[in-house]
Amino acid sequence: MGINVILIEDDAVEELYPFALTCNSWQIRAGRHTIHERWVRVLPDANVIVHTHRTLHEQLYREHVAAGVLGRPAPVLVVLSSAVLSPEHMKGLAERTRHAARPCVINSEAVTIGAILPTTPESLDEIIAALDSVPADDVDLVSVTALQVRRMWDVLDLIDDAIAWDAELTDLRVSPTAMIHPSAVIDESKGAVLIDDMAVIGPMAVIQGPCSIGAHAVVKPHCHITHSVIGPYCKVGGEISVSIFQAYSNKQHYGFVGHSIIGQWVNLGAGTTTSNLKNTYHDVRPIMPWGRETSGLLFLGSMIGDFTRTAIGTMLPTGGIYGVCSHVMSEGLAPSSVRSFVWQPGVVYDRCRAFDTCDAMMQRRGHALSDRHRELLDDVRERDV
Repeated sequence: MGINVILIEDDAVEELYPFALTCNSWQIRAGRHTIHERWVRVLPDANVIVHTHRTLHEQLYREHVAAGVLGRPAPVLVVLSSAVLSPEHMKGLAERTRHAARPCVINSEAVTIGAILPTTPESLDEIIAALDSVPADDVDLVSVTALQVRRMWDVLDLIDDAIAWDAELTDLRVSPTAMIHPSAVIDESKGAVLIDDMAVIGPMAVIQGPCSIGAHAVVKPHCHITHSVIGPYCKVGGEISVSIFQAYSNKQHYGFVGHSIIGQWVNLGAGTTTSNLKNTYHDVRPIMPWGRETSGLLFLGSMIGDFTRTAIGTMLPTGGIYGVCSHVMSEGLAPSSVRSFVWQPGVVYDRCRAFDTCDAMMQRRGHALSDRHRELLDDVRERDV
């Protein structure tokens, strides 16, 4: 029997800054797949639905990705879209859902991350009301192991496991359409290396697993990548370690990127380098829009939002936080934190010029800045400058 799987965002999604400014939490990429993609891949017979209170974000996502809608009557599995589960636990929850006679609450380490409903509510907005109306004595408890991503840097701890999961989900680790130069080194001694369709691996490149290279990605000659995820249509060079590139982003030249998450449509100028370790060897304390936080991490590079660009030779400090559609440049060490739509310190990026640049960047890859995308960026521009 088929089931409805609903990935639902909660209000805490805003804390996934700067990623959440333009993306939904189910778009988080830890391995080959995003959270949404992995649910679809693991449960091909399920109707996987995404839902958020942020209408603009969901509408933009649905412009590019086919996502299910609530329709067919079937048992419902509701999971927070920021929770990352192994395929084993995903399949286990699906099986529990198919045979559920009573509602269930799903916990991970005493934190509620989802629920199971034996019947389909009339609308997505009625899910919480349906759960609240059930007497406590009529609810079963299901415990699973999951990581709820509360800050974007949490995802870095998932890279190795996620790539191992995705390696088990595929019969081909290396696509037959990928082009790998004979001099390139693919080292799987410490983990799987996944190379997707039409990816290009240049001469003398070294890829040490666990690593995932997305479809149509280009790894430049002499590039060295380890414990990292390069998303679809990215172009990368230099040294990359324990980092995630979402999609359509460029780092084509020399420079080091470590323990960092790079959004979509980002361009890192030649020589851009991230620091991922403080000279004092203390925990990294990033400056978020709401104040400085203790990450609890010894290694943390930069979190860079969509459409942001760095100038050549940019030096990004440890734990750098950079918003959407900004231009990061400096004569010395770059600022530790830059909000969205910043052209240079104290100067707001002109809206028309910013949108023209975003559109030009997308046009180079056969895409265009849609009206919905402009509307969302306008919303970011109003809230995060």
